[in-house]
Formats: sequence, C-alpha cells, structure tokens
Amino acid sequence: MHYVKALWGYAAGAMIGAIGGGLLVKRLWMEKYRVQTEQLKNTNQERDLLRDWLQLSCKGEPCKEYFLKRGFQRVGVFGMNWEGRLLAELLGDLAVYGVELDNYNSVHERFLVYRLGDDTLPQADCIVICDLTQISEKQSRIRKEFSGEVLTLQEFLSDIG
Repeated sequence: MHYVKALWGYAAGAMIGAIGGGLLVKRLWMEKYRVQTEQLKNTNQERDLLRDWLQLSCKGEPCKEYFLKRGFQRVGVFGMNWEGRLLAELLGDLAVYGVELDNYNSVHERFLVYRLGDDTLPQADCIVICDLTQISEKQSRIRKEFSGEVLTLQEFLSDIG
C-alpha cells in the first residue's frame, strides 16, 4: 500500500512538472513568435521603403530640392543606419549632423553624430527620422530637445512621391 501511495505521489509530481514545463515552453515559443513577427514587420517596412525610394530615383526626384523649397538650409539626420546614411549622402552639404538614440558606436565620415539625451543638438531647420521602428516614441523624444520641424523618412518619401 505504501508503494501505491508513493507511486501516486510520483505520478502527481510528474504531471505537475509536465504541466509547468509545458507552460514554460509555450511562453518561450510565444515570445519567440512575437519577436519574429516584429522582425517580419520591420523587414516589410524596409522593403516598402526601398521600393518607394527606388521608384523616386527612377523618376529623378531630387531629395535636396525638397528641403530647399521649404526653406531648410540645415538638416539633421536621426538614425545613422543605411537609410540615414543614404539620405545624408543625397542631401550633401544640407545634412549638417547625425543623431542617434542608443547607438553609441555610430560615427560618420563627414559630420558629427550627437546622442539624443546626452548631447545638446546644434541648430538645424529640420530633422528627418530615418529609423523604421518605434517612430512615435522617437518623435516625442526628439521634440523635447529640438524646436525645428521633425519629419519621418516615410513622410518625406510620400511628400516627394
């Protein structure tokens, strides 16, 4: 009889362990699914952005003229990833500095890259947010420290498109 009680105790412990392990595995898989879904969303945004930019390049739409027509002589570039670097290259001397939020290793060969929250941003007419994720959060952060106009890359591309 003692063995039967012990056997039921072990079986109950194994069942509780299996249920707990199953819940843990489900939680880990759900987190992995959430991360992969976010990565896919970002990849799709990047693909759409590239398509729009390529279409504008084929039409010969000059990026620099867009800013000059609006009276912007000094433009900051927020996000020194490939999109920000491409925009800075297309803007030439209009792009006067870069801004990063949390990439402390970012440098640029032509101008200084400032750290949002750590450095005082120099005067500019406009800052273009060239990041593709958490845009509204970045807009609110930059508006606390910058009084000029803030555009997103998507707004810019849709305006000239």
